[in-house]
Amino acid sequence: AIVLDDPVSSLDHDRRRVVARRLAHCAEERQVIVFTHDLVFLHMLKAETEARVVALTMREIRRTRHAPGVCAQHPPTQVMFIKELVGVLNAHHQKIATQHRHDDLDAYERDLPRGYGLLREAWERAVEELLFNQAVMRFDHRVQTQRLKKVHDICEEDLREIEAGMTVCSAWLTGHSHAYASNETLPLPDDFQREIHRLKDFIASMRKRDRN
Repeated sequence: AIVLDDPVSSLDHDRRRVVARRLAHCAEERQVIVFTHDLVFLHMLKAETEARVVALTMREIRRTRHAPGVCAQHPPTQVMFIKELVGVLNAHHQKIATQHRHDDLDAYERDLPRGYGLLREAWERAVEELLFNQAVMRFDHRVQTQRLKKVHDICEEDLREIEAGMTVCSAWLTGHSHAYASNETLPLPDDFQREIHRLKDFIASMRKRDRN
């Protein structure tokens, strides 16, 4: 096996891509483990392993309130596709609903803003992945112009839904608006779930269109 810790620190994009290609080549014959905080490099690894049909497993290692180095069985949310993000949102809703039901208000006030942050990430991903048909994706150097051929059916209702969803998220991100400072009543778990359903309805609407 090969184990590497941040192998592309201080390298430019071209050299990072060369390293990603070489590691994908090595992974055809042996296990390769890479620790990195570079999301652009992670996308390069993903593209190279897909090109070589090599399995890629992504995990997130993060610091929690209790300990550093906790490994989650999923990739960072910044590289998840919309289907995975909806699953994360559903799990987060269950978590805050339990906190609220048990009157654990300190935990609820801490985790509610993270939920709206995740929801905002999901809306942004929906714009990239569904509205613009993956023509341009964050952390990915490619601009897939052929995918723009089917981006012809964006309507005013799409834009209104995106704007409404993003506005609610922005209102409850810690430090992002006056909502906390003005001591407004916190949204209930049902309010958060309602916003998840708004996102799901938007996703369903986009899925009905012939984009791929």
